Amino acid sequence: MKTHNLKFLALGMAGALAATLYLAAPASAAPASTPAAAPAPEQTPATGADKTAAPAAQSPTAAEMKMTDPEILAYVIAVDDNEINAAKAAQKKKVSPEVKSFAKMLQTEHDMNKVATKKLAKDLKLKVKDTKGTDGLRTKGKQELTNLKALNGEEFSKAYVEAMAKGHTEALDLIDNQLIPSAQTAEVKAHLADTRTHVAAHLEQAKRLQSNQASRTE
Repeated sequence: MKTHNLKFLALGMAGALAATLYLAAPASAAPASTPAAAPAPEQTPATGADKTAAPAAQSPTAAEMKMTDPEILAYVIAVDDNEINAAKAAQKKKVSPEVKSFAKMLQTEHDMNKVATKKLAKDLKLKVKDTKGTDGLRTKGKQELTNLKALNGEEFSKAYVEAMAKGHTEALDLIDNQLIPSAQTAEVKAHLADTRTHVAAHLEQAKRLQSNQASRTE
């Protein structure tokens, strides 16, 4: 008797469920009978979602800008090489004593920094690794040097000092915003801090020379 009642109860529940599904079906189908209104609201949010998601996917992340220590040291050497080459060219031109002295100082200090950078890489057993970024930096330096070499006299002096002010400003930006944040070892961070001190001092000297040149032309 109990078994018979349970079967009856189960059949009753199944029937109720079927009835519920049957009643629900027309309700869900109702919007389909008015296609002009229903699809429009559904398409608009979907398209909007795609538009807002695209910029986020294309934006560079901090991780993409991170460099390894071998790559960081390659950047430092590339900057040093560009400054050394420009300084050598300046010393071969007929420039004022103060500009020639400035160029000589830049060659000496950037050469010392380059030697220190290579020694650090050797001490840390790192193989300096050039990248598209360092290749681009060297290419840019060569092009700017070619443009400078075409000038002479006071025109060269002004262009050279201006290039040094611009180049050292860019170097500081590179050190502060990419190299130091990416440095992985205390030794590399310390070397970057020391390099930054010299670059900042060079920039101040370049600005003073620009000011002196401007005052003479007034």
